[in-house]
Amino acid sequence: MDSDAPLDPSQLSIADYLEGLAARTSAPAGGVAAALLAAQSAALLAMAARFTAGRDDEDADEAAGPLAEAADGLRERALELAAEDVRAFAEVRDAWNLPRGSERDERVREAMVGAARPPAGVVAVARDLVTLAERLLPYVNPTVAADLAAATDAAHAAASTSRRNVESNLTRESAHELLDDVADVDDLLRRAIDIGEIVRRRCLP
Repeated sequence: MDSDAPLDPSQLSIADYLEGLAARTSAPAGGVAAALLAAQSAALLAMAARFTAGRDDEDADEAAGPLAEAADGLRERALELAAEDVRAFAEVRDAWNLPRGSERDERVREAMVGAARPPAGVVAVARDLVTLAERLLPYVNPTVAADLAAATDAAHAAASTSRRNVESNLTRESAHELLDDVADVDDLLRRAIDIGEIVRRRCLP
């Protein structure tokens, strides 16, 4: 795989994506992995919602249909963010390749801020996914309850990784609005864990 070639992670086979992830390249890396975790979370949530609908339960039908559609939209957004992460780190690479000096320093700073935007977007997607999962939980078809928990586990990992990436990319900033955008991640992680624990208790004999 050409490390300098631009890529859209959603267009890669799983094998090619993992080969690229394992390679000594800056992209795909943790930001893309987190975005794709969010996309998988959304797909699992949509599947759980669709298995919940159509079971002669009017309340479940009314809840599940819109939740599946919302999850589909979040899956598409997460895939967009994966591609944006790759483009952002191409900008970082190009900035570091400039001659040393104040212009390079400023370009690097700007590029790092740009690189913080996709993971901040992934946190927003994960936040919405956990909210959708909370709404589906009271109605979820028991046969796919574990898949709903898997969706929130993936959202948890996506949010945790993405917050760390935002903070890492903004180490040159004394303060930034993107840091405020990820300030609630601890609460988000607790909410995701709670869903998994509720499902686990339901499954225990």
